[in-house]
Amino acid sequence: RGIDFVHDSGHQERFLFPEMSSGGAALFDMDADGDLDAYLVQGGEILADPASRPANQLYRNLGGGRFENASAGSGAEDRGYGMGVAAGDYDNDGLTDLYVTNLGANTLLRNLGDGRFEDRSASAGVSGDDWSASAAFLDIDADGWLDLYVVNYVHWNPDLERDCYTDAGRPDYCGPNSYASPAQDRLYRNN
Repeated sequence: RGIDFVHDSGHQERFLFPEMSSGGAALFDMDADGDLDAYLVQGGEILADPASRPANQLYRNLGGGRFENASAGSGAEDRGYGMGVAAGDYDNDGLTDLYVTNLGANTLLRNLGDGRFEDRSASAGVSGDDWSASAAFLDIDADGWLDLYVVNYVHWNPDLERDCYTDAGRPDYCGPNSYASPAQDRLYRNN
């Protein structure tokens, strides 16, 4: 109860390849109260100004199966064309942070512990500019600090979009083999 999120792929008249894979979710304890809160990743119209896209949503778990929308003023309202989200304490402060993967620049959200987050993407050097499909926090070098692995998909932009059709001749989404250039994954070491 209390989660009223509706995902918007942004589908318009054209069949833009990223529309069929947007969205993601993380369950994590944002306020260290022992209850899993939810962060839900949104899409929106790809070709629109990002400021006009629907924002990702943050829901606080009130217990007893009840949630409240805690997005307003949280700083977690990323408006990139979202693909996924990873949760982990990258700065070892005991609070779970978020990394949102997007079509284009990704967002590292540092948990401030009071229901607010701050964008640390630029200062941490982890924005990227690819189509990032997924990510995971892991301590790859066993130094006690979580590193970040980002899975990138293909190089895509609207100018590279192709027209594909079903066997019956109806417009359809193209598959990844229609795009000749896979994107390279990235490993960001946390030192």
